[in-house]
Amino acid sequence: GGPAAAAAALVLFLGLPGAGKTTLARQLELDLQGRGVRVARVTFDDEAPRAPEGPFDPERWRAGRAEALASVARRLAALAAAAAAPRAAAVLVDDTMHYRSMS
Repeated sequence: GGPAAAAAALVLFLGLPGAGKTTLARQLELDLQGRGVRVARVTFDDEAPRAPEGPFDPERWRAGRAEALASVARRLAALAAAAAAPRAAAVLVDDTMHYRSMS
């Protein structure tokens, strides 16, 4: 036989704010669901806690990113655990990772 099928696909949308990542991810989510694919979408802006007013806090930013990454891992694991279902699965990740100076 051929190679084993993956339990779930991970699709990353990366780019600058306002580039259309969220719009594209939402459209792909609807399209995939319409084709019977189990889909989970993670938007880092929604998963990471909002920064309080005031100066940038790199520790809070790192903690928020860690929580968003943990959410991606949980969703991938959940889809993989349900892999017995004869449906394809995908996790769509919408992230703005251009803050190089914030790391």
